[in-house]
Amino acid sequence: MKLSAQAQPCLIALAVASALSLSACSGEHQHDHHAHAPSEPAHASALRAQSANEASHDGHAQHHEHAPTHDAHDHDHEHSHAHEAHQHSDECEHDHDSDHATQGGYGAHVHGEGEMTLIQDLDQVQISLLLPTDSLWGFERAPANDEEEALIRRVLGQLSAGHRFFALSGRAQCQPQDVEIIPPQGLDTPGYSGHMELEAHWRWQCEQVTDLNQVKVEFFKHYPQLHKLTAQRLTLNGSGGATLTPQHPTMSW
Repeated sequence: MKLSAQAQPCLIALAVASALSLSACSGEHQHDHHAHAPSEPAHASALRAQSANEASHDGHAQHHEHAPTHDAHDHDHEHSHAHEAHQHSDECEHDHDSDHATQGGYGAHVHGEGEMTLIQDLDQVQISLLLPTDSLWGFERAPANDEEEALIRRVLGQLSAGHRFFALSGRAQCQPQDVEIIPPQGLDTPGYSGHMELEAHWRWQCEQVTDLNQVKVEFFKHYPQLHKLTAQRLTLNGSGGATLTPQHPTMSW
C-alpha cells in the first residue's frame, strides 16, 4: 500500500517519538536495576556473623591454650633458680662447717689436743680436762676385743687418781678432795665409732688459796699422744689463758 505524501512525514515523526520513548524507558529500567540490586537474605547475614564470632572465640581459646604453657615455663624457670639457690646455700653451709672443723683452736676437736680449765671458788680449786680418747688409749670407738677393754679400764683407773698429774703452788697448801670422770658416749655400745671425748674434773681445797698463782701439768709425761692443751683460768686474781705443751707445761698468773 502506497502512502500519500502528506502521510509520510507523520509516520516518520511517530517513529522517532516511539524510538525516543523506548530509549528513555530502557535507561530508567537499567538505573532501577542498579540501584535496587537484590539485598543479602537475613539468614545468610546471621550465619556470617555467627561464623565470625566462632572464629573470634577459637582465637581467644588458642591464646588461653598457649598461656598455661608460658606460665609453666615461667614456673619451671623460677623453680630452677630456687633449686640452684638452695644448692648454693647448702654448699656455702658445708664449706663454712668444714672451715670450723679445720681451724682448730679452743672448742675444736683435733687429735692430740685438748682443753683445760682451772676455776677457783673461795678455797676450792677445780681443774677440768676435755680430751679426745685417741690421746688416752689410742682410738675413738668402742673397744673391739678384751685387750682394748682392759686398756680402757686401766686408763680410767689412772685418771681417777689424777691429782698427781697437776702440781699446784706449794705455798697454797692444796689438798686433793674428789674426782669425777665422765666416759664418752658410745663407749659401751658394740661397734660404735665416731667422735669421742672424755671429760674429767679434779678438786682441791687450799689453806692459803691467795698464794695460788701457778699450776704445772704433768699430764704430758703419762700420755705422750697428747701434745697440746688450751688452758683457761678463772681465779680471785682475775682470768686468763695459756697454751700448754710438753715443752711448756706451766701456767702462771
